[in-house]
Amino acid sequence: LAEVVSRASWEERLTADDRARLGGLLPFGDDEAERAVALDTVFSCAPVRFGSAVGRAWELLRAGALTAAAAAEREESRRAHDEAVAAHHDDLVRRLHTPR
Repeated sequence: LAEVVSRASWEERLTADDRARLGGLLPFGDDEAERAVALDTVFSCAPVRFGSAVGRAWELLRAGALTAAAAAEREESRRAHDEAVAAHHDDLVRRLHTPR
C-alpha cells in the first residue's frame, strides 16, 4: 500500500485536477509550506494524533470493513440507533405530558 500511496504516485500518477480534488480533503490552507507538511505527514504513514490514516485504512480493508455489505450493516445499525433514541425521547415527552 505504501508503494501506491506515496509522494511519487501523487506527483506522477495523478492529474492536477485529481491532486486538487484530493488535496481539498487534507488539512491545509493556501500556504505551500502547510501543504508540503500535510502531504509529507500523510505519505510518511506516521501517526497523526490518533494513528496513521493510511495504516488505519489498510487495517479496515484487510478486515473487510470497507465492503458494500459492511457499509450496509453500519447504516442499518445507525438507523436502529436513531430509532431507539427517537423512541426514548418520545417516551420522555409522553411521560412529561401525562398527568399524574
